[in-house]
Amino acid sequence: MSTYSENKDIIQSLKKAVEDAVKKARDDKIAELLKENPKLADYGVKLDVYSYKKRPKGFQKFYKLIGISVATAKNALLTQKELLAKVQPDFPDFKIPPSIWQAPLTPYQKKAVQKSINGSMPNPIKIFDCETLSDVKNKLKAELNKKAAVKSFAVKMVISSNMVTIGKKNYPITEKKASSYSYKAIRVDVEGKRQWVRTDVLLALLEHR
Repeated sequence: MSTYSENKDIIQSLKKAVEDAVKKARDDKIAELLKENPKLADYGVKLDVYSYKKRPKGFQKFYKLIGISVATAKNALLTQKELLAKVQPDFPDFKIPPSIWQAPLTPYQKKAVQKSINGSMPNPIKIFDCETLSDVKNKLKAELNKKAAVKSFAVKMVISSNMVTIGKKNYPITEKKASSYSYKAIRVDVEGKRQWVRTDVLLALLEHR
């Protein structure tokens, strides 16, 4: 249940009471001004009143906590709702609204999130160009996914006259012929298909590593 739903009656009654008071004050002021300038009768004034439950004291720490949560690698694939659920227990008397993800970040809030990210990531990203928490989450997710896609290998490779050995697997070298030249290559299975890899290309990669 949202904060609004839990406090609907109070919020609506407060809104109506303030609206009534504002309308009376408006009408009284307009009547006073009309005496001075009758032309104002051709104009109107509309006032909007919005009532809501205030955020609790100390709520600013939310931005520190959500920063830590979104910057944790294991949380990269969690939804906004799931991330809020991790932080919600710290605010038992206030239902954090989902709309907080789209709310513009103040300089203070952005600084708090950045500080949490700095302490949670070995190579923290910068969020100066992020306007909302949703922007921050998307940027962090993209960065974590990019790092997850990187593969690092520490394996021994030996190239002899007739064999390429990578780790414990041997690949026989075959001489291939093109229209005007020949080259040596090994055959590698890639997703069920056989691909030829030139040994001179492998050697060049190793020599320029």
